[in-house]
Amino acid sequence: MMTVRGFDPGDLPALLALQHAEAGTAPRLTLAELRTALQDAARGHGAQVRVAHVGGLVAGAAGWVVGPGAMFATPFMTGAGPHARAAAERLLAELRAVQAAAGAPWIRTSTGDPSSARAAALAAAGFTPQFEFLDLVRATTPAPAPTAPPPDLHLVAAGGLDRERLRALENETFADVPNALPMSAAQIDEALDEPGAFSAGTGALVDERGEYVAFLRAQRQADADGVEHAVVDAVGVAAAARGRGLGRVLVERMLAAAAAAGIPRAGAIIASTNPASLALHQALGFTVRHRRQVWQGGDHPAR
Repeated sequence: MMTVRGFDPGDLPALLALQHAEAGTAPRLTLAELRTALQDAARGHGAQVRVAHVGGLVAGAAGWVVGPGAMFATPFMTGAGPHARAAAERLLAELRAVQAAAGAPWIRTSTGDPSSARAAALAAAGFTPQFEFLDLVRATTPAPAPTAPPPDLHLVAAGGLDRERLRALENETFADVPNALPMSAAQIDEALDEPGAFSAGTGALVDERGEYVAFLRAQRQADADGVEHAVVDAVGVAAAARGRGLGRVLVERMLAAAAAAGIPRAGAIIASTNPASLALHQALGFTVRHRRQVWQGGDHPAR
């Protein structure tokens, strides 16, 4: 008999094994990454997670984030075992109940293996593929010589950032990006203060009036194979300042900081619907390592 319960940190090892079994073309998570994904502020530190059990064994889990006019089911995992399809269907029912209560018009989630039981359950429930997330990677050495900011801008390093101005700029630049919800003050604090934050690669470009015009937040993390990466967690440029190469200035700076810190690889996650960011990273030597298909479904008029 299958039951669905709230999240217990003791479920983490079993959930990690499920995620690895079904990863497909998506990256395998580390235990630290999965813990963060399930227990961060956006998911109520684990309150917005449900875990499916069969005979006392973990069969799947789904976390969710609800924002203005949107709902994202992530992470969503069911492994590849005999109960995977049933777990996916049961967790989808839980997600639809949350969606109805929140009045969200749709749900988005992602899969790495298009032939998985979870992908089949999504298709059967009327979900359709929308775009891909591309995980990019490159060696940090040789690092490009960082391009200097334009003379009318100056760099503010992580320790001197005005977090409210950073949050405002990030929310402005990501307003039309798929799967991006507005960041709260608590989420910005968490991203900048967590142990995995890569402060040496984080910073913002500020004009003479003190206006923030471009930013990059970086993380320092090891992948499932134990190789350390400096990851572009978010990078954006204000609309009025685009076309000046500011994103390149910040990514080059992060690469140089990662090389100086002895971090062997750099990574970034780019939506296939963002050709400008994809072109920037590819011009700097990043190549596609993993792909995740994003599905959307559960459509209904918002309340």
